[in-house]
Amino acid sequence: MKLKLSYNSKKVILFGTVLSIFVVSCFTYLFYSYGKETEHLETLSWVVAGKKVVIDPGHGGIFPGKINDDNIMEKDVNLAVSKQLQFILQEAGARVLLTREDDSDLVDPNENGKLIQKLRTDLQKRVQIAKDNEADLFISIHCNSIPSPKWQGAQTFYDPHNEESKLIATNIQKEIIAQLKNTKRQALARQDTFLFENLEIPAIIIELGFLSNPEESDLLNSSEYQYRIAYAIHSGLIKHLAEKSPK
Repeated sequence: MKLKLSYNSKKVILFGTVLSIFVVSCFTYLFYSYGKETEHLETLSWVVAGKKVVIDPGHGGIFPGKINDDNIMEKDVNLAVSKQLQFILQEAGARVLLTREDDSDLVDPNENGKLIQKLRTDLQKRVQIAKDNEADLFISIHCNSIPSPKWQGAQTFYDPHNEESKLIATNIQKEIIAQLKNTKRQALARQDTFLFENLEIPAIIIELGFLSNPEESDLLNSSEYQYRIAYAIHSGLIKHLAEKSPK
């Protein structure tokens, strides 16, 4: 027995077919675009080869940084993203050094004094690592947190007295916006920052997002998202260096 489709049924099937083709086409386009963009970045990656980059995973050891209600610690997220970024940049040929490679601070355990004094010592040693190794760039990785849970989004900060710092931060923030698609924040100058005041080389501070936002905190604790942030930072740096390199 043959079943005859009604006119409305045919319309539903036709609409479903067209919709399926549209969805597949969109995914194909996005996959192709992502592939072409990745290929383009790999072609440009030579611009970072030989560059000496110090990546600074903020806090560590006795300095946990921000801690949210789920006991996710800023120092752990900072280190995880820093290691991802180190791997990506080294693959591109950069000479990368971390200011810490585990959950430790840079303070002598025998040092006496208040915690604020130890924090200053810790920061001084991070700066000294960049100076001793004649680094070309200093990238400090941190996370944000405020009392309200509604704020989200990564943001890159630069030294207002260093034009190169501003340009690098601007390019990195553009890639964070384009690749993560969860913030419209722009690169911003930050005044009275110990790192900026004590480094002559271009230096930037990247706040990866808000641990005080439950959804973003879950993302920041995810290795997949940590890689995506690291790759966006790498992309911004590559594009900045490509723009200034001789054509």
